[in-house]
Amino acid sequence: MELVERLWTVLLAGGTFRDEVEIVVGSGQRRRIRIAGKGRVQPGLHLAILGDITVSKEQELSSRRYELLRERAHDVILFIARDGRIVEANHAAEETYGYSRDELLSLHIRELRHDTSGFESMFRTAIAEGAVFETMHRRKDRTAFPVEVASKPSMVGDDVLLSVIRDVTERRALQAKLLETDRLATFGLIAAGIAHEINNPLAYAFTNQELIARELPRLAMMARTAEHGDGQASAVIEGLDRCGAMLGVAMEGLERVRSIVRDLNTFSRADPIAEVLVDLHHVLDSALNVAQSELRHRACIVRSYGEVAPVRGSTSRLGQVFLNLVVNGAQAIPQERQSEGLVQITTSTTADGWACVAVTDNGVGMSAEAQQRLFVPFHTTKPGEGTGLGLYITKSIVESHGGTIAVESKEGHGTTVVVKLPPYEPTLDRRRSAATSPTTP
Repeated sequence: MELVERLWTVLLAGGTFRDEVEIVVGSGQRRRIRIAGKGRVQPGLHLAILGDITVSKEQELSSRRYELLRERAHDVILFIARDGRIVEANHAAEETYGYSRDELLSLHIRELRHDTSGFESMFRTAIAEGAVFETMHRRKDRTAFPVEVASKPSMVGDDVLLSVIRDVTERRALQAKLLETDRLATFGLIAAGIAHEINNPLAYAFTNQELIARELPRLAMMARTAEHGDGQASAVIEGLDRCGAMLGVAMEGLERVRSIVRDLNTFSRADPIAEVLVDLHHVLDSALNVAQSELRHRACIVRSYGEVAPVRGSTSRLGQVFLNLVVNGAQAIPQERQSEGLVQITTSTTADGWACVAVTDNGVGMSAEAQQRLFVPFHTTKPGEGTGLGLYITKSIVESHGGTIAVESKEGHGTTVVVKLPPYEPTLDRRRSAATSPTTP
């Protein structure tokens, strides 16, 4: 009513009226109406025009939102034609790549890729059905950086590909720090046991070396006496035999120390995913040797090794995976049941050639709710122990190798964790392997 009164007041005074108002029509929809009027067009005649501007207002608002998104979004937003030409880019794209907007619109999307291998196939997939993947892009100054790309076909005027691109350099650095944190936490857990494992063989090695150090001068004196005919040659021979036996024991202890140090080296290298063939049985044995002090009093270890395909990846990172899994398995066995505790490691090759490692324990198991949060970072089922990063890191490492990890558990009956890794193939794409791999244990 207030609007009508204002309108009549203006018209009766011979003025011009212009305003917009939102009304609710009979269907319950809200519509935006523009009212324009002029008073005394002719004596006693006034003119008023009402127009529904709902659609144009929505388009205007959408355009303003897009401009705000273009200017303020932190992620790169690109619209890409079906032939690969960049047809629109936001301000973040200019800042990220170091090109002006005009320069970006003169580029093919391939020119932003650091490594163009597999580009055509990935681009076709993105155009047809969308795709999410990680790759390396490069700036105008040719420096490379890791990105996560989420692409989806969109209808904006023409049929184009909408790509949202995020620089994941900081994420990669954080993942590396988390990986190192988990490595240190794991070693912290078993450090005292490793010291004990090393001290035992060192103790009997040094003891026998000290005995030999005392015995040899005495035998040397007896040997000199025997040369003058005192008949002590047999005693010297017996003493030398004892020294030989003591040396054997000492060497056994030192070999044990060398084995422990060698296995520790398997896990201590913070190397990237190296392009080397990995013997999973060797990695598993090293993990069990390093964790021996943690496992010995908790569970009996059973190795059920079958034929398993070699995989390509990082020995140290895969070692970290299996070290986490066997230690978790042992820790799941309550103290009152440790006399019958069991951790079994089974290896095999799946029908489609994947390497399969299953770690099974007869511990307390997990509820369905606990299993749902199993790979959430900083979530732990062992209050007071660990960082809650172990299984999150384990899953990340397995997936970075193109593999999968699955868990089956039942409260009171134990847990089985199954890791599947693709066999070595020279042209294997790890991401596609993970996407098409079997997921059931």
